[in-house]
Amino acid sequence: MAETVLTTNEPHDYAGANHHYAEHVFPVRNPVAGSRSRCVVVTCSDPRCSPEHFFKLKEQEATVIRNEGGRTADPAVIRTVVLLSLLMGSAGQAINEVLVVHHTDCVAYAFSNEELMEMIAKNDDAAPGGPFKAGALTWAEGLNFMGVPTGGSEYERLVRCVKQDVKFLRSHPLLKPSIHISGWIYDIKTRHAEKIES
Repeated sequence: MAETVLTTNEPHDYAGANHHYAEHVFPVRNPVAGSRSRCVVVTCSDPRCSPEHFFKLKEQEATVIRNEGGRTADPAVIRTVVLLSLLMGSAGQAINEVLVVHHTDCVAYAFSNEELMEMIAKNDDAAPGGPFKAGALTWAEGLNFMGVPTGGSEYERLVRCVKQDVKFLRSHPLLKPSIHISGWIYDIKTRHAEKIES
């Protein structure tokens, strides 16, 4: 079955969609924070990679943290997991699982840190969306785009990257040893997720 490609330029009715969701879809009124979620998923910001759907997670069942590539060394990932642990711990609950999910056909694997910095420094006026604002390069120099391993096939690089990210979390002093951490690769074409042993 062929993929449906959205080509309309009509703006999405966010307010209308939210009204329908609030009145007809969302099943729980006044949900308690952390009442069901014990799981954190770290994954890519690519909208094709949606663990809420391919793991069949229910409403409030997991906290999903997204960044380009689904990298765990992003300080925001650690900050979020630690904050959740502390807040849930104060309520007598605990996070017991973190899933690291990368996916095939990921644009994050297409460029190195150096190449991304070159693109920002070039600041092409003809680029989609136009040029960056003044001071963009200075800001970029303070960022880590978390480049991925090079060499080998896409699958081999994905496996190395997932194992690297899982190892980073398992060895991090702010993540409690009781938290189970696993790594996964989601195939965009087949929609199957493979658990990577590490």
